[in-house]
Amino acid sequence: MLALTLDILIIVLLLISLGAGLRLHGALKIFRVDGTEFQPLIQSLDKATTRAESTLGGMRKMAEDVGGKLTEETKTTQRLLDELDFMTKRADQMAEKLNLSISDARSAERKNDKAPTATDATKPDHVGSGKSELRRRAPDLEQRLNSLR
Repeated sequence: MLALTLDILIIVLLLISLGAGLRLHGALKIFRVDGTEFQPLIQSLDKATTRAESTLGGMRKMAEDVGGKLTEETKTTQRLLDELDFMTKRADQMAEKLNLSISDARSAERKNDKAPTATDATKPDHVGSGKSELRRRAPDLEQRLNSLR
């Protein structure tokens, strides 16, 4: 009885697998028929992939060219920045020297204005020469020039 039950079970399972096989065969048959419709799509996808690959190659080459130009321009810019830095430092040094020279000249002028010489004492007041005379008269001259305008 056990043998009969096992035989019936095997028959049922074989029938189920036969039905599944027939279903699968039908699906594959539809796919084979529709597969011819996929060929143009597959070919266009292949062409698009080829174009994308060639475009990427061109973009890669262009990026390398731009990178090389940027490197050259960066080097040139750095060189110009170094030159500008040197010129700025040199100009600062020259400005400082000029400032010291002006300070020295002003202090020497102040010393000369403070210490009257023997020749200054003998000169009449109206003959006074030098920068201190001009400084005293500068406001008057400026006022006269403004009134003439």
